[in-house]
Parts: sequence; C-alpha cells; structure tokens
Amino acid sequence: MPTASTQRSNHRSSRWRRRVKTAYQEIDLPFGKLPTRAELELTTKEPKPRGRWATYLLAEWDRNGQLPATYPYPIQAWRLGNDLTWILLGGEVVVDYSLRLKAELGPKKTWVSSYSNDVMAYIPSRRVLGEGGYEGG
Repeated sequence: MPTASTQRSNHRSSRWRRRVKTAYQEIDLPFGKLPTRAELELTTKEPKPRGRWATYLLAEWDRNGQLPATYPYPIQAWRLGNDLTWILLGGEVVVDYSLRLKAELGPKKTWVSSYSNDVMAYIPSRRVLGEGGYEGG
C-alpha cells in the first residue's frame, strides 16, 4: 500500500517528466580529405596506434570497397521547463559552437556540453578550420 510520502514523490516525478523535453539525432558529418589506399598501406608500418588504425581502415576498405565519407555525429537536447536548454554534442567541440548556440537560444538559459554520447575527434568550426593548426588541421 503506497504511503503519503510515496504518493507525493510520484506526483512530483510525474510533473517533472511533463516539463522535460528531449531530442536526439545523428547527422552525417562529412570527413575531410580521406587517405588513399597507398597512404594507409605505408602507415601500417608505423608504430602503434597509427599503424593499427591504418590496418583497421584497410580492413574496412576491403569489406566495403571504400572508406565511409561521413560520420554519424550525435546531437542531443534537453529542455528543462522554460528555464534551461542543455545541448549535448559529441567529440571535442571548439568554443564557437557554445557561443553560437548561446547567442541563438539565450546565454542565461543555455548550457552546452561536449564529449557527450561519443568521443571521436576535434569538431572544429569553419573559423578554426580556416586558421589551420592543431585543432583545424
């Protein structure tokens, strides 16, 4: 038999679930320049981890006849009532994404997190790609 405390807890939980909205989507994020088969074969001679990764990619190439041109990039959003929108992005995103999302959704009502749902690589913005260097090169 439920107690008064349990009933209050269930009521609060139900109200909270009605106020939380979530969404999840994977978009096809295109890779930059893909290595050639000859480049991969040469890289297999390098020490770990690059040599092993090249061996893995060659096996993928043999299985599918090519390397994939895109990556299924995860994006998730949680809206907590009218007070907060939490955007969760995969990989290590640069600050430009947080600045843009906060400008579009409101800086006091938006949190942006990376390393969410998958960690595959740096995710540079167009600005960072144009600068080159470690994050954009």
